[in-house]
Amino acid sequence: MKRLRLRLIYNLFIILITLVIGFFYFPSSQSQFAFIVSGIGFFFTLGLIIPKTKRNLRLGFMIAFFLTFSMVFAISYFK
Repeated sequence: MKRLRLRLIYNLFIILITLVIGFFYFPSSQSQFAFIVSGIGFFFTLGLIIPKTKRNLRLGFMIAFFLTFSMVFAISYFK
């Protein structure tokens, strides 16, 4: 349990750092990459918070991840 807690803290720390980098370098491509990394990291962290879920909930998380990643990629690429 302690190992899971340390991993969760580490993931949240990385997400926070990438968000700070994204806001600091906002109009550049570094900020777009940082926002993509923080978005992906958020969904990986959800997997740590809710490790044993039902099939429908996992499918919902995968669909939400795909939609979010697609939207962020489209906004970053076509801008």
